[in-house]
Amino acid sequence: MFKKMIVGYDVHGVDVAKELMAILKKMKIKAVVVENSGDSSVDYVAITNRATKMFEEDSLADGLILICGTGVGALMLANRYGFVRAVLADSKQRAYYARRHENANCLVFAGGYDDGKVKVEPTNNIEEIIKAFAQTPFEGERHKARVDSLSSVGE
Repeated sequence: MFKKMIVGYDVHGVDVAKELMAILKKMKIKAVVVENSGDSSVDYVAITNRATKMFEEDSLADGLILICGTGVGALMLANRYGFVRAVLADSKQRAYYARRHENANCLVFAGGYDDGKVKVEPTNNIEEIIKAFAQTPFEGERHKARVDSLSSVGE
């Protein structure tokens, strides 16, 4: 079970972050939030970089949670860091297998976004996704070599 998570979100993730914080508190998981002060000029790039660096420096943090409009931008950026294994968490099943087989340490949620042509809804079922993620151990064994390879890309 995770005890501490770093949380970063942009202006599109405010509502999801509020829900998330209540869930983490209920689960007794400490959340360290990378503040964005509601400033719409602070985009997912800045927040993801700050949160990811904070995660790297905090040896007590078990994981990282990022929220941006679609979830895709934060996911792509977070996975550029060799020590991050992020999953776009849209179901408890994906969160479960991301932990069990890939030793994922970062959940990325969609906060919701609408450009007038296509709308992305905020991630639903956040509580069950976080529970699946935080309570599932890495299986190791046959998956360890692959996870080690993922972490060494770009070194």
